[in-house]
Amino acid sequence: MESALIYTSPHAKITYEAEIQALHLEWSGFTPSREFRQVIEISLSELKERDLYKMIADNRSAKAVDPGDQKWLTEDWFPRAIAAGFRYSAVIVSGSALNLYASDTISHDVISNLFRAQNFTNLEEAREWLSSL
Repeated sequence: MESALIYTSPHAKITYEAEIQALHLEWSGFTPSREFRQVIEISLSELKERDLYKMIADNRSAKAVDPGDQKWLTEDWFPRAIAAGFRYSAVIVSGSALNLYASDTISHDVISNLFRAQNFTNLEEAREWLSSL
């Protein structure tokens, strides 16, 4: 699968997956709030710039998301992203109970009939789902 690296740090990597026309955001460990928000903002800029509406949020190696960042994500970032055309998020969940709880909380708190998030346990299923849209 062809992908282009957009951003990388010790806690996150963003790539563009041309075959499925989606961003792939991969988290690793606990991401400090400032970096978390920066990475999310870069993702939004890339969604807009590339005219994309799909993203993979790969949380398999992530640690818990700070509650303040969860609130910012659902109340600030998601409304802006949805207004910009973001429609589908394939979330790859980890075995961490805290991570799964954060993912479910964020998905539940984003109330919009224009947006849909689906949880997966592996990358291939996530890609297949996004390819079908």
